[in-house]
Amino acid sequence: MIKTTETVNELLDFSTDIVNGIIGTENKEYNTKMALAFAGVLDYYGSNFIEEIVKAVKMEIRDTKKDDFKSLITSLNSKINSVNNGKVYSNGLFYERTGVSLTNTFGSKFTKIEEELNSLQTEDIIERLKQLGRYNVDNQELSKLINEIKNDDNNTIVSNEVENLYSNSAFRRNINNARMSGNVNVLNRYNELFTQIENIITNKSSNKEYVKQF
Repeated sequence: MIKTTETVNELLDFSTDIVNGIIGTENKEYNTKMALAFAGVLDYYGSNFIEEIVKAVKMEIRDTKKDDFKSLITSLNSKINSVNNGKVYSNGLFYERTGVSLTNTFGSKFTKIEEELNSLQTEDIIERLKQLGRYNVDNQELSKLINEIKNDDNNTIVSNEVENLYSNSAFRRNINNARMSGNVNVLNRYNELFTQIENIITNKSSNKEYVKQF
């Protein structure tokens, strides 16, 4: 999307109208956050995925309302990547799918991988929103929130293993498409790799907890 002051304001006005239409206008502060979150994910994914975004917003407002904007983006993005094919059949078992994470009565797998992937996407989305501060935003509440985001230096720390994978454009394209669509065939290709990486992340976390005890 080529951005100009006009197109930025059109995006923000459209997002505000959609959000107000979904959740009403009783909570102005929450609506402003959700409208900017909507604009961010719409800019990131494109209009082809507006149906998934709208579904995710409807799911999000039934969840606990989050005061922290980054937490809102993280939660909303997770839902966007889970609305399609939410129940999957993989390797002889049925699972509930959240991104690449698969859960059933026997447990879950790839949850840590999904958290890291979602964090990386969240950073990408927020970076796009920061760029909106270069334009003259008409909506004063949104303009104020954008400036607050620009001045927030609270960066998410992700594991090097996942970040290195994500920096590969072919992997990023394949896994992002699979997370959005719920394509089990693609996800299964990464089973062994994700298992190894999740073990590394788990061991690192365990070591950190062990060190904290002394």
